[in-house]
Amino acid sequence: MKCGKLDANGLSIGILVATNDITGNLLDGARGAIKNLLPLGKRIVVLNGEDIKEILRCTDVSDKLDDKFTELYK
Repeated sequence: MKCGKLDANGLSIGILVATNDITGNLLDGARGAIKNLLPLGKRIVVLNGEDIKEILRCTDVSDKLDDKFTELYK
């Protein structure tokens, strides 16, 4: 599976901002596609609208990203 922008720029980690979140479960849809990239060494963290609001309310961005990276492996 290719990951266009990450591959094109030689990156393995990306952040996707999706204010209305993403679709699917861990087997299909966007969530499944993101999960299927893990064995390929690609990591995509999804920040939804609530995450952005928390960051704007001065939540530490690095703490938020740590939480999201941890969620990738659940």
